[in-house]
Amino acid sequence: MKIETLPVGYGEAHLVTVENAKKTWHILVDAGPAEASPDLADHLRARGIQELHTVWISHAHPNHVDGLSTLPDHFPIQHIRIPRFSSENSYVQALQTRIRQKGWQNALHQDLAPKQVRIGTTDWTILHPRTPGTDLHTDGLVVLLTHKKVGVLFSGDLAPASHAAVREVCEKILQAQGATLAAVTWPHHGDHLAPEWLRWFNTIPRVLLSVGVNPYGLPLALPEAAAWNVLRTDTQGTLRLISDGNTLQRVDR
Repeated sequence: MKIETLPVGYGEAHLVTVENAKKTWHILVDAGPAEASPDLADHLRARGIQELHTVWISHAHPNHVDGLSTLPDHFPIQHIRIPRFSSENSYVQALQTRIRQKGWQNALHQDLAPKQVRIGTTDWTILHPRTPGTDLHTDGLVVLLTHKKVGVLFSGDLAPASHAAVREVCEKILQAQGATLAAVTWPHHGDHLAPEWLRWFNTIPRVLLSVGVNPYGLPLALPEAAAWNVLRTDTQGTLRLISDGNTLQRVDR
């Protein structure tokens, strides 16, 4: 399994490739902002990718979804998974309009936890939200990827109010699967963390930080972060990780 966290500026996009002897699956976790969308399309073409098995959208803010805009019309996507909301705000409506314009409406799933999706040799477990919400950050989609004994948590822009509950269910699932959390994305591009997550990050080998120039002063200079192994897209470019099912290693190419 390969993970590429792409340098899309102030946004987020991860390309995950899963393969066995017979087949390859390409999965996108968020798609970055509009200004990075040509680079996203070029990256997929450079990898020879002609279709995506699944696109996970943590929430409908433009810097996580607008990168889909330059994908060719009717570019094959088998599944688009977004959180279910109790009411649709303008961001959710804009996302659904884009999906219809691209001809992807039959691929759309509006998901809630708990739910597990098997893709190739990997399991994707939806940890949050458990009920339809209204706030894009508090009620955003959080997904745990496990590849045998290796776990990676994609936290989107999850707000601190939801951190404790997500950590609790994440640790239970990892224990049940006999896996260990090898990497986690820093929510909301390096924003505040709840105390439970500040302590938790001390135990996780890699923290992936997708960030670029922004008006919010992110990432925050948290004193605790000095002890973490933080990999940053703004200073290190594309972050490439590879899993053999037992360990997760960083690679150059």
